[in-house]
Parts: sequence; structure tokens; C-alpha cells
Amino acid sequence: MPERIKKEELVRRLAARMGADETTATAWVDGIVETLYESLKAGESVTLPGFSGFYVSRADKLGFQIQCGPTIACPLWLVIDVYRRTLKR
Repeated sequence: MPERIKKEELVRRLAARMGADETTATAWVDGIVETLYESLKAGESVTLPGFSGFYVSRADKLGFQIQCGPTIACPLWLVIDVYRRTLKR
């Protein structure tokens, strides 16, 4: 499995690339993640050309109530599909 970087490393790399301090870069990363989350939660798809797209679809789910056993309908869930593009090396 390819190695993953954590948020702290992403922040360090972004700060170095943009010539900014890590506090500013952290605010940028948090802002992007929060905006992405809010958009998806509102049912909006997000496309980052040349990188990826995030698409929302709604799905009905069935649940099982442990106490009494019947299957119950759960509220709509938001399903996030990520469309990945092949990145050039």
C-alpha cells in the first residue's frame, strides 16, 4: 500500500510551497476541508479539474433494531463518490 501523509505533513508542504507559516497553511487546509464538507452536506458536488470530483447521491438504508428485531427504514444517507483521475508522474 502506498505511504500516506498526515495533515501535519500536508500543512508543512503547503506552507513551504506557498512561502507561508504553518498556522496560515493550517487555516487554508481546514478551510478547504470545511467548505468541501459543507458543500457535500448541502447536496452539491465538487469538482477539482485535473485532480478529482466528489459527487453526492442519496441512498435509503435499512436498519435492524436490536431490542425488538424488526427491520426499520433509516433516514436518507448521503453517499460520497470520489471520481479520481490518473495523475501523471
